[in-house]
Parts: sequence; structure tokens; C-alpha cells
Amino acid sequence: MDIESKLAAQLGATGDLAAEYGDRAGALYRSGVAGSMEEAAQAVGLVANSFRTAGFEGEASMDQIASNAMTFANVFDQDVSASVQTASQLIQNGLAKDSTEAFDLLTRSFQTVPAAMRDELPEIIQEYGTNFRALGFDGEESFNLLVAAAEQGKFALDKTGDALKEFTIRATDGSKSTAEAYKFLGEDAEAMATSVAAGGESAQLALQYTAQKLLDIEDPAVMAQQAIALFGTPLEDLSVDQIPAFLKTLTGAEDAMSGFAGSTQQMSDTVNSGPNHAMTVLKNTIQSTITDGIGPPHSSSSRTPTSGAPGAQRSAFSMRNCAAAPMPSVMVD
Repeated sequence: MDIESKLAAQLGATGDLAAEYGDRAGALYRSGVAGSMEEAAQAVGLVANSFRTAGFEGEASMDQIASNAMTFANVFDQDVSASVQTASQLIQNGLAKDSTEAFDLLTRSFQTVPAAMRDELPEIIQEYGTNFRALGFDGEESFNLLVAAAEQGKFALDKTGDALKEFTIRATDGSKSTAEAYKFLGEDAEAMATSVAAGGESAQLALQYTAQKLLDIEDPAVMAQQAIALFGTPLEDLSVDQIPAFLKTLTGAEDAMSGFAGSTQQMSDTVNSGPNHAMTVLKNTIQSTITDGIGPPHSSSSRTPTSGAPGAQRSAFSMRNCAAAPMPSVMVD
């Protein structure tokens, strides 16, 4: 089974659509980002399954998205499949408008957090992304919060996600403990529940207001008690001296994600450049042109066309194109 046929079979594609998938994989391979046609086809397949609007509605093309995914995964030693899934999840949860913004958010956050914390971010996003959205966070705000929490280590990062999830539940459950906590803060529990349940900006303002009112409590023990009543056992697991830091991130974390747009392209320009990359592009382009003429790589067909057969004519045509194609210049500093 050849590579393009396998890709088409995996995606249930036939005819023009199957040819389009093959073309996108070929373009990715020729760009020099993928190390082999197999890698390119796999990446395009992942993108086709996860980004149904690829190439439409302002979204990047399949090979462009796959290129971003492969570059991100290669630079940060991540799995391509998991990277595509996380980017797709950001879009589904309303934290990114498209794949470009999703990978920019991931790239900048991975560049900012301690290296040991990089593997934790995708898991947190996939588990708690819907809670960030429910509380009115956009993508940049969500990652600002996570970057700040990551500075305190894995435990604090996990508890941040848990606490926000717990708040979405407790702030709207109408329980006695929630009502008493808001009464202590001088607020009406029903009004706050309505604001949180509304989502968006209303929920975000309610969250920030709650955090600030808790920070205004001078006695650390009392602050911790009331915070636990509203954010649950995740805050109980933190030491009392860490609760103020958590609450401060909710009132406006440091803008560590400022200027994140374009981060993936900048990273790609850095790693996918220079004489070595130019030689890879040349090699892959020549290999792609030759295999287009002879037949798909690893084809199961063993038939050798005669000089007058269409396959031989196509091969000769492709080889002439390869010979006539201009050689990319390679500048060596």
C-alpha cells in the first residue's frame, strides 16, 4: 500500500479529495519541515481529522497547519498528534479563533514557563479549558494565569485548574456554605450566582471581584477559610501562604503572553532556515518530483511500464521538469 493511498483510506477520501490530501502532504514534504513523506502524510491526516475548516473560512491550509504542528512538536519535543489535539481543543473551547492563534498561544507559553512544566500545560488545557471559557477567560488570559501558576510548580498548576472548576460549581450551587461566604464578603449569593452562570464578561467580573474581596481580608486564616468555602478543597490542599498568590492571579496576572501573535512563525523562521534547511528543501523537492513520475513511494505495484506506457511518459516528463527546475540558491554565512 503506497503512502497516498493509505492516507486516503484513513480519511475515507476518494477522487479529487484524496488527490488534494496527497498534494497537501507533498507540499509539506517539499517544504523541508517533514523528514519523510510518511511523516508529512501522517501530519496532514491528523490535521484533516481535527480541523474540518482547513483551507476555508479564513483558516490556514492543511499543510500550513501541519507545518506549524510539526515545528512546534520538534522544537519542544512534543508528540505531533497530541499537539494537534491540544490546538484543536483550544479552538473548540473558544480560547483561540483558529489554528494560527492556537499554536501561537502554545508556542509563547512553552517559551515562557520553566522547561519542566511544558508537558503539564496541554493536559491542563484539555481538562479545564471549558472552565476557563465558562468564567470568561480568553486564550491570552487563560495562559497568563497558567504561566503564573507554573512558576509555583506542578502542584500549584494542577490546583489552579481544580479551583476554578470548583468555583464554577460552588458559586452557582445555592448551598448554605456559599451563601454564608458571600454574606461574609458583603455580597448577595444569588446575584453572584447569576453573574457566574451567565458566563463571559459577567462571570469574569464576578470572579475578579470575589478574589479581590477575599484579598481584602486582613487575617490570613480567615481569608483561607472563606476562600476554601468558595473554591473548595483544591485551595485547602495549598498552604495558607499560597492562597493570596492564587487570588492575585485572578485579579490580573502579569501579562507574560503579551505579543504572542506571530510566535509560531518567528520560531519557524528561526529553525527552518539556513543552508542545511535549504539543502533539505532541495533534496525533498527532487525526491518528490522523481517519485511523482515513477509512482508513489513504497507502491505495492511491481509492474514496470514500457517506454510508450503512460507511466513511463509521466516519469520522463517529471524527470525533465526536475532537470529544468531552477536550483534554489544556498547562502553560506
